[in-house]
Amino acid sequence: MGRRSFFFSKLPTTTTVTRTWSSGGNINSSELTNAPIVLGTMTDCLNAGGYSGTSGGSRSGGEIYNGTSWSSINDLPNNKNNSPGACGSTSAGVCINGSGPDTYNSTQHLEYDGTDWSTNTATNRDSRGNAAAGTLNDCFTAGGISDDADSGKYTQKWNGSSWSGSGLLPVGLTWNPCCGGSSSDAILAGCNGDTNGTYLYNGTTWSKDNDLNTTYSYNQGGDRGGSSSYHMIAGAGLAGSTKNNCETYNGTTWSVANTLNDSRGAGGGTGSGGDAITVSGQDGGVTCEEFA
Repeated sequence: MGRRSFFFSKLPTTTTVTRTWSSGGNINSSELTNAPIVLGTMTDCLNAGGYSGTSGGSRSGGEIYNGTSWSSINDLPNNKNNSPGACGSTSAGVCINGSGPDTYNSTQHLEYDGTDWSTNTATNRDSRGNAAAGTLNDCFTAGGISDDADSGKYTQKWNGSSWSGSGLLPVGLTWNPCCGGSSSDAILAGCNGDTNGTYLYNGTTWSKDNDLNTTYSYNQGGDRGGSSSYHMIAGAGLAGSTKNNCETYNGTTWSVANTLNDSRGAGGGTGSGGDAITVSGQDGGVTCEEFA
């Protein structure tokens, strides 16, 4: 099982965020998806792989959203689920680790060029339920369940040609969809291991920041802003106990924002500039919602 942050100029702590959630286009797949690959922006979003809550199996299919409707894309080279770290754009996307093709915790590194998926250099350590942020040739993955002693703590950076270790998280964090920013300015929040905790990354080390107002285990993720910019987290939980909560971060503190229309968790989310999209997930069916 698995899951999966925003960007704006820094806001003063007294600013009231007026964005609200509204229904977007339904995905074409008849299957709701848990723990998928989700990346891009609110109006240019990719959703692929994941665990089907309908058939009970892992998926390789995917779709892209244009702000109005979803259309099918070429399949992944293999089934992929359990929240692999994902970042980049719909023309230069990255999927890191997660489950599949034939192992629960993988080191698989996939790239998407807008048409096809390809396999690149494997990571140094396996994981599932891991976070990721950055671009195609300058990104990192952090946390996630792994088979080594530093499970949930390890960070790996990709420079376009090789992977290297970079800074342990203070605590083990898993099921980490809500990671935003760049390879040198990122935020990770609401993860299993510290469900209301916030952690900031400067490209070398992690530090703990102010807590969320509530817990967000198995959250949906949100806009992909960095630690000093606008950032959002929404939804949480597994089937029957999902949430519609939403909070925004201004670089210092979290504020309660307008709630999702539907409770959902363990799905995926992405965005930029303060606008975001959350897709499917447990109790979310095949629907998506837009935050604008």
